[in-house]
Amino acid sequence: MQTQTFRPSKLRTFGYLLLAAGFVAGGFWMLSEGEEFGWYLVVFFGFGVLTFAISLLPNSSCLVLSREGRSPTANGRFQMSRG
Repeated sequence: MQTQTFRPSKLRTFGYLLLAAGFVAGGFWMLSEGEEFGWYLVVFFGFGVLTFAISLLPNSSCLVLSREGRSPTANGRFQMSRG
């Protein structure tokens, strides 16, 4: 078996990034209207924006399958596991 590499769709990840950014903008809008609940949106979806932005970086996330095992990456770090 040869080595195979699977990567997530950049377009789908960018769509999720825009969606999360929209919720962050909505949270700021709620804060400007005096709603305290906006902080929850800003913090929660702000982490989503950060996560999806990192996922758009080259080689930041992929799954490598080889004869020796599988090697998922998260934020550019490889880990080999058997099984």
